[in-house]
Amino acid sequence: MELSERVARIEGKIDTIATKEDLAKLEANFRDWINEQTWKFIKWVTGVGIALVAASFFIARNVQPPAPPAVPTAYPAHIAAPVAPPPATLPPTSTP
Repeated sequence: MELSERVARIEGKIDTIATKEDLAKLEANFRDWINEQTWKFIKWVTGVGIALVAASFFIARNVQPPAPPAVPTAYPAHIAAPVAPPPATLPPTSTP
């Protein structure tokens, strides 16, 4: 390969090589983009956190526990009514 061919090859690639100025511009643009994305992420996380707190507060204030089952006052004919046990009596105590 002759020197003139090598120089011609290098000169053909020079237009596509980034200079320090190009890299500085790219770095500045990249930093701005990262800064924008960071603030978008912080806003999103804060918004979701507030929504979760609001939902938890709403549930805690407005959701009632289930009511205990109602005790029927009259039993159907095919079910026998429960019989109350006799009252407990204590054996007489003897004092010495």
